[in-house]
Amino acid sequence: MENIFTLKVKDAVAKGQALADDIWQYKHPGEPIQAEDSEYLSWVNSTPRFLKVAMDAGLGELDAIFEMPTPDGGYVDVVLAGSNAGNATENRLMLVELKQWSSFEAIDDQAYVGIHVESNISKRKHPVAQLLNYRDSLRENHRGFYHAPEIKMEALAYLHDFVQPWQLFSGIYNVWKTAGIGIYVKNDEEKMQARLKEYFFGCTASDDLLKIIDDCGYVMGVAGFEGLKSVMERKENASMVMDQQPVVDEVIEHMKRQAEHPHPEIIVVSGGPGTGKTIVGMHFIYDYASLFPEADVAEKACFCLPRSRTVKAMIEYACEKKLRVPYYGGADGAYDLMVIDEAHRMNEKDIWSLDNVFASGTKMVILLQDDHQLIHPEERGVLRQFLLYAQKRKIPFTSLHLTIQKRCTKLGGLLTGLEKLFYQEHAQEVIHLPSVKVFDRLGDMDAWIREESKTSRAKILAPYCWPWGGKDDDVTIPEENFRKRWNPGNTDQQAEALSNFTGTDDVYCIYTSQGLDLDNIAFIWWDDLRWDEMKKCWVISLDENKDTRFQKGVREANITENSRWLLMLFKDMYYVMLSRARENLGIWFHDAATKKHVCEVLGLTPEN
Repeated sequence: MENIFTLKVKDAVAKGQALADDIWQYKHPGEPIQAEDSEYLSWVNSTPRFLKVAMDAGLGELDAIFEMPTPDGGYVDVVLAGSNAGNATENRLMLVELKQWSSFEAIDDQAYVGIHVESNISKRKHPVAQLLNYRDSLRENHRGFYHAPEIKMEALAYLHDFVQPWQLFSGIYNVWKTAGIGIYVKNDEEKMQARLKEYFFGCTASDDLLKIIDDCGYVMGVAGFEGLKSVMERKENASMVMDQQPVVDEVIEHMKRQAEHPHPEIIVVSGGPGTGKTIVGMHFIYDYASLFPEADVAEKACFCLPRSRTVKAMIEYACEKKLRVPYYGGADGAYDLMVIDEAHRMNEKDIWSLDNVFASGTKMVILLQDDHQLIHPEERGVLRQFLLYAQKRKIPFTSLHLTIQKRCTKLGGLLTGLEKLFYQEHAQEVIHLPSVKVFDRLGDMDAWIREESKTSRAKILAPYCWPWGGKDDDVTIPEENFRKRWNPGNTDQQAEALSNFTGTDDVYCIYTSQGLDLDNIAFIWWDDLRWDEMKKCWVISLDENKDTRFQKGVREANITENSRWLLMLFKDMYYVMLSRARENLGIWFHDAATKKHVCEVLGLTPEN
């Protein structure tokens, strides 16, 4: 098998702890084993316990697939697979989620539970919610199952150290009672054994079934295309594309030439915030389907993201959950058209893995990007890097640009002002920004954005300068008597809150605002990026940044605090967050010198 790691149940049991080593090498090829990694510990502790139950059920000859990838970027811990020759060769799967939890806390989110990790409470997906996501993603977007809808698929969760199963279905979690997912806990092994024996009665291993499972590339699905179509037909999106018609027309011409002479090709569409890159990218797929109605667009076109969980959730929310957007690494397959949104977030490995995309048979790859939106040390998705790749691989390359921005409709020259502020400090443009408000008191800005939130999508944004992830991790500024919750950890909740008028009780960071737009923004400017009045330049304070992933990336890349690259990343983060608003932008500054400089450059007057 090329894409999955599978063994007979009896062979997996015989491997003992070596099984965990083998799964590690499958998931992390070439990387040294990290014995304290939570995933690895699960393969050591949880996986053998479940396999023993399967053996006791007499299923030693069945196939077990470990860490099976799903089209939405997940991995199913174990999948048992068999065919029942006595029932018209019926193929059956059991998706198995394993948890090492001994207890959990209920939290105000039915899709998540609170798990104690060291001294913090960390959110973890409710096992029923997790398995439902896996099942739906496989049924609707897995290429093999797309062509074999008759396969029977059920799911169960095994929490071998848990003793109070009723907690998983009480209170806010009552919604999961009727989901049809089996939950087995400590001392339930005989019950689970009986269930497996009943479900797989008469089943044997099947190479044909494994081939279907191994064909795990992403397909959009008919429902996905209908969801995308519904977004395209909205008035505001249709008018936006009309503004970008020359770019759309150019890509359509490339599509027509591809139909006559298929060949690998890269098109990069660059554009600043609010120029409509995402919507235009979706229209490319819609136009492809209109241009070639005989093609199965579900298999021949793909819209994906390098990462950006919140953007993924927002797109899926807009498509009413009919469209699932895969991550770039999971979107393998021979596509006529692959559109990669937020391509500035691709790292060097992502860029050069385009080799695999073209080798699989994909023809046209369209990359949507902005050179000013790199926000992490590993990101390399600038126009120059894509051009370099195309030149080295001798792949035809076209660069197109979107210039008409719709986001800051009332803010006039905001983007020009931000570019002058961060990237063109000697530019001579005179900026007039009547819809940008500078507040002396944070409480006044909070009152203003609360009022705006009554009639618009209004949110508070801040740099990642406060810890986020623990139970009591809030944005706190004692001298201003300010305390609010950080972004919701659940991406579905983020999408719902960012799409609707749901108040301003949360503060959103770079990861939950990049790629999105809102009506009104209140921004807290902190001390991680300051203007040094003496040196007449921007300076950063890495210590102020509380993003552990970002800090790890800095260490791994061996970047020093005085690095121009690091300064650019901080500027990019501020550029992204300050450019989210369509109508009004409010700013409160912690540092007086920074406030003075920004007001001078942008021609702003503080509110009193």
